[in-house]
Amino acid sequence: LSARSKTAPIAEIGTTFVAAVTVYLVVPLAVYMALGGTYTILNDNRLFQIQPSPSEVAGVGWLYVAFLGSFAAVYLLVRGRAEPPRIGVGVVSRDRLAIMAALYLVFSLLTFMIVAPLASDSYEGGYAAVAALPLAMRQFMKLWEGWSILLALGVRIWLFQDFARRKWIIAAWLLYDLILAASSLGSRTGAAISLVSSVLLYHLLVRPVRVRTALAGAFVGLAGFLALGVARAYGGVGALGQGSSGIAGGEFESLFGNVIDLQHRLASGEVGSLPLGFHLADILAPFPSQILPFAKYDPSVWYMNTFFPEAAERGGGLAFGVIAQSVVGLGWIELVLRGVVLGYAFATLHRYFSRHSGRFWALVMYVWMTMWCYQSFRNQSFILLTYILQWFLSLMLVVEVGVRILRDGGARSLASTHPVIAPVPTEESR
Repeated sequence: LSARSKTAPIAEIGTTFVAAVTVYLVVPLAVYMALGGTYTILNDNRLFQIQPSPSEVAGVGWLYVAFLGSFAAVYLLVRGRAEPPRIGVGVVSRDRLAIMAALYLVFSLLTFMIVAPLASDSYEGGYAAVAALPLAMRQFMKLWEGWSILLALGVRIWLFQDFARRKWIIAAWLLYDLILAASSLGSRTGAAISLVSSVLLYHLLVRPVRVRTALAGAFVGLAGFLALGVARAYGGVGALGQGSSGIAGGEFESLFGNVIDLQHRLASGEVGSLPLGFHLADILAPFPSQILPFAKYDPSVWYMNTFFPEAAERGGGLAFGVIAQSVVGLGWIELVLRGVVLGYAFATLHRYFSRHSGRFWALVMYVWMTMWCYQSFRNQSFILLTYILQWFLSLMLVVEVGVRILRDGGARSLASTHPVIAPVPTEESR
């Protein structure tokens, strides 16, 4: 892609996805090699108990490669030479900005009022408190979560479109998000989204980022992400220098452990035949549970409730991942098919953005999906379709209705302050 493009494809959904999958593959393999092929108590507990052989680890690694290869081949073929222009990208109007900023402030206040009473001393405890809420409340909180990210992105686009004047606001916002993540030792997602979205918008709206700079930044960001994970797991930043003197791969190792664990359970017959709803989880995910005539499955919830019920009751959870999803499905065939479909979908989205980059919502959708594309590997293959239907389209509709009301109200106000005066009839007109 660098050979095809005038600039390095730093802020492109296909390269971002390939980079994410590569990290999910390389980190657990590097950890395994650094440990000399023997997992310790500081690693994923399942891997520590199973102690997989080098051939088992290599076999799982080849599953990652098969998925990555099928995705990359189709993406390159369908994407072609589509390139978004560098001028007039995603211009945001004042009325849209006003609506989005107002919604962002309101939702931030409501989130604080509802989430603050659910605060817990532990990471799992917080999830357990949320899980105990009624279904309607949990669905509403999920909507807030998605909208807040999109609203913050819309405001960031406005800031980056006049970077020279607003760079200090951008820096202060980014620093606040990073300090909040480091001090609270809670979810790292907010800080990661803030950092990644800023890099993508800088590349698209200010000036291209060099490959060396991007790689160095990615390495520092990955190290910080893993360090925060260790500190959260072992009770504070002090754990980084004393109680956790070992090598662990965090979430990357956890997804790898899912595959190893499920392969062993399949071989021992612990995994029986799964219902059709499980295999159609990607397709059924966008629809609320209340309107479906049968149970809707979340693979990660099924995995925890089936094999780790005690941890699930405490609020524990694990990301499931596409590789594990295929292992309990059709295996290699399903894995390659998922890579092909995702490659085609992401390339089509890139071509659409290249043709319509001047539209505000096209830029919002492209940057937002580029930030979240890793979820198509970490979660379920087509989870982004759920996000689009439940979050993006609903917010776009609300904002555009608000913009129409503002404009109609402004037009009526203008008409009332400047009434049309009928001309005085003359003798000839009479």
